[in-house]
Amino acid sequence: MVGDIETKFSYETRKNTRNLLIEVSAQTRKLLLDRRVKHGWQICRIEDYVVSTRCYKCSSYNHRARDCRGKDTCPFVQVPTN
Repeated sequence: MVGDIETKFSYETRKNTRNLLIEVSAQTRKLLLDRRVKHGWQICRIEDYVVSTRCYKCSSYNHRARDCRGKDTCPFVQVPTN
């Protein structure tokens, strides 16, 4: 597990709290999730961070508009299904 943690980026929220995004293996994730970790003088909560990519052309997930092969749709108009 040494070298298993990779720092991706950090950001500050509107409430002036700082968040650090790290990438870990599945085994390390299981150990850390729903626990608190002491980092220096601070006690930090561990939570999942999920990123989803959504296409603005077809409103589908897991690809971007520049790579889209679907039809143009409006994400605000819902088509009734039969």
